[in-house]
Amino acid sequence: MIETSIELTDGSVSGKEIQQVLEFGREMLAAPIELLPHVHEVVEELSKNFLLLLITKGDLIDQEIKIARSGLADYFSAVGSC
Repeated sequence: MIETSIELTDGSVSGKEIQQVLEFGREMLAAPIELLPHVHEVVEELSKNFLLLLITKGDLIDQEIKIARSGLADYFSAVGSC
């Protein structure tokens, strides 16, 4: 998010604005994880017969935290980023 802020402002983003971006990021990471209906049941059932891999475009560490908080981490054999 910081890199995007710098890029979008051609490097003119202020320290105060960077602090705001960081706070927004912290709030996003702390927000409750809300699964769509039946996701847990479907993923659990799929994991019984298939090797499940999670591929994300997001930051790998953040995504691993989110998947752990969602209660779905044990169903996936690996989490990767592209």
